[in-house]
Amino acid sequence: MDKFGALLGEVIDRILGIRSTSTGYQYRKIIRSVFALFMCMFGVEATDMVKSFFALTGERMDIKSTPTIAPGSWDGGIFPNEMGGIQKKIFIFAAKMCKRRAKEVGERLKFYQQIPKTIMKKTILLFALAALLLPGCRQEKEVIDLPRTEAPSEVAAAVDSFVNATKTRPVPPDSITLHSIMILKHGKVVYENWFNGQTAETPHPMFSVSKTFTATAVGLAINEGKLNLTDPVVKFFPDKLPAEQSDNLKAMTVRDLLTMTCGHDVEPNSENRDSLDWVQAFLAWPVPHKPGEYYLYNSIGTYMLSAIVQEVTGEKVLDYLDTRLFQPLHINRPEWEESPQGINCGGWGLQLKTEDMAKMGQLFLQKGQWNGKQLVPAEWLKEMSSYQVPSAPSGTRFEDLEKAGLNKDNNEWVQGYGYQMWMCRHNAFRADGFAGQYIMVFPDRDAVLVLTTSSSLYQPYMDLIWEYLLPIL
Repeated sequence: MDKFGALLGEVIDRILGIRSTSTGYQYRKIIRSVFALFMCMFGVEATDMVKSFFALTGERMDIKSTPTIAPGSWDGGIFPNEMGGIQKKIFIFAAKMCKRRAKEVGERLKFYQQIPKTIMKKTILLFALAALLLPGCRQEKEVIDLPRTEAPSEVAAAVDSFVNATKTRPVPPDSITLHSIMILKHGKVVYENWFNGQTAETPHPMFSVSKTFTATAVGLAINEGKLNLTDPVVKFFPDKLPAEQSDNLKAMTVRDLLTMTCGHDVEPNSENRDSLDWVQAFLAWPVPHKPGEYYLYNSIGTYMLSAIVQEVTGEKVLDYLDTRLFQPLHINRPEWEESPQGINCGGWGLQLKTEDMAKMGQLFLQKGQWNGKQLVPAEWLKEMSSYQVPSAPSGTRFEDLEKAGLNKDNNEWVQGYGYQMWMCRHNAFRADGFAGQYIMVFPDRDAVLVLTTSSSLYQPYMDLIWEYLLPIL
């Protein structure tokens, strides 16, 4: 940033036509200072702006002692007190243009000199140009929380074999198209790569990985005393209940939604979702089984969790998680689809980058702690990632598992279900999304494996993961 500041200073000199004289030096110092401030006004991160300011002006100051301020929130307290009157005059001028804070600043500063008209005119033109260009050039500062380490040769070789197997093993028309792989060991990234046009900066559809984030929001709301696991679902939507309510509907709890044991025999769905109230449609759906006893994969049930969180907190799940989870993890605010009623879909629709997914996996390994702060209660993450109920693959009825030849020795979707998370063999657990989006956590190995994919195969894909990647974790 300081090199950028020095270069920018030379550009400013040429634009303004300031000569290398003692007077010219003072004007140059003033205008460069104002431009540095202007950059701050448009959201340049404060520490970088301070470095740029001193590169522009030639002043010296201990950066460590500089007050930290949020982008765009300058209050006049960041610059040296010994600044001359003309500099103060220009800073007030900049404040008028950028933050309309002239009244506040003017109460503290006095005017001593007039700005030469030629310099003033060119400065105004310069500010006008900056006002057009800076907002478009501004970028979020990327914060990397996951340290990197050089991948051991055996890791790279194993991944290469895995990638090759995803191309050669599937029999057409089936296919496995990898988009990204990230492997963490002991909190460090030991391997990362992107494929088939994907990049580190490309958000990827999470599909049902979204469910894990919704369950996290539920846990945070419970921790804040806004709801309980045993709360009946009907409690939250008294104005959307059907005229007649079955005993099973009345008995359905928040925990039943989390474990997908709502009591439905068929997952609620409709061909006219755009014109329906999704909560009302869910509550009107038949509940023939006793809640808590019959597992059926149920994405609309997760939508109900999202609706409940929004009901008790007054915030959409995305907004609720943004300040409590995404910002502390330095995950730029993601996109999350909504229902026609303005409720995040909960069970699907979230988009994240590969590293964002890896941070979530690492948060589970660290029992909810991040940079010394407890973001999510450790006990809640333990419950989410522990066996709660027997499970079956999406679209398969529990009583049909034996007939289909599916058991714990040959299928990853019958290992059990937690709170919106799947259990795995090898003492692991995962967030799992359609077509092969996985956040796989291995507590015994202190490892996280993240994959984004477009796959028509499920268990064969898992078998390749165990064959090639498990040994290097």
